[in-house]
Amino acid sequence: MILNREVGKDRAARMTLEDRIPLVAVSSCLLGEKVRYDGTDKYFASLSELDGQIRLVAVCPEVEIGLGIPRQPIQLVAADGEIRVRGVEDRTLDVTDRLLICAEEVVNRLAVISGYIFKSGSPSCGIKNAMVYSKDFNAKGSENGTGIFAGRILGLLEDLPFEDEKRLGDVHIRQQFLAKVLKYHRRMILRG
Repeated sequence: MILNREVGKDRAARMTLEDRIPLVAVSSCLLGEKVRYDGTDKYFASLSELDGQIRLVAVCPEVEIGLGIPRQPIQLVAADGEIRVRGVEDRTLDVTDRLLICAEEVVNRLAVISGYIFKSGSPSCGIKNAMVYSKDFNAKGSENGTGIFAGRILGLLEDLPFEDEKRLGDVHIRQQFLAKVLKYHRRMILRG
């Protein structure tokens, strides 16, 4: 055990300044990128308060799976005992499997992330607050759904610190999140 700690310390000593600052994935629209279905963004100014303490990497799963900008909106739909992501206008469009594969690719590509900030309410990225519609697309179900992409990310990286921008609007939650990210990052460095 002491040997592993020494190896971790040696690796930490050789790290660049950039390596020492945790990398956190964030929904692209929160950084002001105009990637939403209607070509807009959802810029979240409070992210600037974390500048210098973390490095941000933008991810938009809907763009990564090839949906254009602008594009038709998608939504979570409860159908036959499962949740799917389907088009609002073209109800035959189902991007569920593509979003699940994208999540696996993002986890592999960003293996060194120490946290994730998701877009609240999104059928791709919402965490516990995305609207789920019934299979007839008319009646709203619960507002307690988890976006398909976010759910897969969190299933693959079970102990990864995560939040959404609504909760991060609270300064205390933001500081707690930052503390969790820094702790997670230190553990990653020591594991080597």
